[in-house]
Amino acid sequence: MEKRTFGRTGLKISLLTFGCGAVGGLMTKGTSHDQDRAVDWARDNGINHFDTAPSYGDTVSEANLGRALGRDRSDIIVST
Repeated sequence: MEKRTFGRTGLKISLLTFGCGAVGGLMTKGTSHDQDRAVDWARDNGINHFDTAPSYGDTVSEANLGRALGRDRSDIIVST
């Protein structure tokens, strides 16, 4: 996955972002198994930017993303 530098921050962000909103419902209403598989797939394929917000499922998306990311969050960028 190609990454680009975000402004002058030095952060290298993947061209594709994993959206954790309610549009598809995975991170707000999906099963933990499916959420974990999707986040693992994204990471395995070079996606390091995850977009979430408190309004996505009334903080459910943020909690589910945190769980799915696990302890290894190296090179992960979460915007909210």
